[in-house]
Amino acid sequence: MRAVSQQRLTVNIIKWALFSAVMILLFVMLSRSAGATSTADIKTLQTNVSEAADKEKMKEGDNRMLRRLYGIDPEQLESFVLYYPSSNMGAEELLFVRVKDQADVSAVKTLIEQRNASQIQAFEGYGVEQTQLLKEAVIKEYGRDIIYAVGDKNKTVTGVYEST
Repeated sequence: MRAVSQQRLTVNIIKWALFSAVMILLFVMLSRSAGATSTADIKTLQTNVSEAADKEKMKEGDNRMLRRLYGIDPEQLESFVLYYPSSNMGAEELLFVRVKDQADVSAVKTLIEQRNASQIQAFEGYGVEQTQLLKEAVIKEYGRDIIYAVGDKNKTVTGVYEST
């Protein structure tokens, strides 16, 4: 009887040890891949990301447009690239930001998500193509970098960032 009890204890210890090892491994793998800001030069990233986008239907934005469209304070950012629709009927957009402080990343991302949601509301009911583009928008966070891409090439834009 005592041997059976000892075996159960040993099996339970092994189970918990394996479970702990798997959890630690999973944590390490996720922490390395998620949230890693690119080590590439910011100017190179900006150039590559903006060249990957289809800018034909967009125009370049400045600090004023960033604040107007997204409510983002440019002082929170180390750098950004903004292309917004050149007409009121356009939905194509590209925003690439590098936030100065990691603590502000969540707030900036929330403002970008709010912009996307308000654009979906604005186009719903009459802008079927625009609504679809906005629903397929990419909002990705890479450490202190955030990419927001709306348009036919949104996946290409994020792919270029990830490969740079």
